[in-house]
Amino acid sequence: MGEMSMDVANPIKRKPIHNFEGFGFDKTILKGITKYGFIRPTPIQRASIPTIMTGRDCVCMAKTGSGKT
Repeated sequence: MGEMSMDVANPIKRKPIHNFEGFGFDKTILKGITKYGFIRPTPIQRASIPTIMTGRDCVCMAKTGSGKT
């Protein structure tokens, strides 16, 4: 994948996440992710999901087809 940059207001320090289990999702959600064939989060998902899960607002931009959903 291409290069990625990220600007975060008041960043929260956290360990890098490389798989969906690392987000702390409920087992039901993980089962659904696996069922649909997703193996690992895309760069935009790795960068944004932890922020969103803290309840903070998040505005992200990435190329079409890069895995934002």
